Amino acid sequence: MKVFIAFIFTLTNFHSVYSFGDPLPALHLSQMESFDRYFVSIDVNGAFVREYRYEYLYDSYDNTVGKQITYDNRNYYLLRPNLELGISRGRMKGFIYYKGVSDFNYRYEKIVYTPGYVPQDTLRIERKGDIYAVGLRASLDFGNFTVGGGLALLNKTVVSTETRTLSPEVLFCYRGKHEGVGGSVSPKVKFSEESDYSIPDKISLFTYYQPPSRTLAKFEFSFYYLNFSGLEDTLEDYYKGQLSVTHTFRDRTTLKMGGLLEKGFEGNCYAPGFEIGLGYLLDPFELGVRFNETFYNYYRDGMLIEESPLKVDVYFRVLK
Repeated sequence: MKVFIAFIFTLTNFHSVYSFGDPLPALHLSQMESFDRYFVSIDVNGAFVREYRYEYLYDSYDNTVGKQITYDNRNYYLLRPNLELGISRGRMKGFIYYKGVSDFNYRYEKIVYTPGYVPQDTLRIERKGDIYAVGLRASLDFGNFTVGGGLALLNKTVVSTETRTLSPEVLFCYRGKHEGVGGSVSPKVKFSEESDYSIPDKISLFTYYQPPSRTLAKFEFSFYYLNFSGLEDTLEDYYKGQLSVTHTFRDRTTLKMGGLLEKGFEGNCYAPGFEIGLGYLLDPFELGVRFNETFYNYYRDGMLIEESPLKVDVYFRVLK
């Protein structure tokens, strides 16, 4: 099996560790932040996941007469926090970070019935583990342009087993008076016990535009891409796009609202979602909370599956 088994788990568990809200920390493009001395970012993440499975019932003429619920459960997962520290000296910026990359936690428990609806057995599936990264980044400013690179130590933990590998990345951004664009590119990497690549090529992009007015509104678009088809022909590439608007009120309260669309790496599955965030600016501090919910509806193993993970992110940042 070429693909790292973590990415064959459900779509909910694959996405639940990624940050959401402000695209800068969410896409880990902190080199776009403007600060003169230091930058501190702390994100605490959790996910409330509802999984709902059912089958349609048909009569002798193949007409749909209802549906039979086969599984309905709610789980909660506390994910690894995202921590980052940046220091600026002239045109140079340096960062050290700790973040979650992918989360494997999943619990499934289903009672199996006989044709006469008598309990026959209980099917249990439980997984624990994740991938997290500890890394360094450095960037150099050339006027409005910034270029840089980084190296992360990826740690994969499954039960009591832990393996490591290195992952490089290239960073770039442009920040104008009212607009900006930035991104990062990372090549595919493999873990030591894997026979082939385990994590695909990935690209993160972010752009924003703030009209020259007194409204203090900023329009933002982010894009995330994973090249799963480069790992195995049976998989499809993953995309995630998000469009949102952030408004800062006179009392320095910020409100963010947006929509998103994801395309999964298994089957032709598209998942819409929304995001809302509320924050407060108290120079040089910023704190707030973000809510993000995505709605998955797909077919697997003869069943229709609906998942609606609600992700909560509490963040605190200092820019000075």
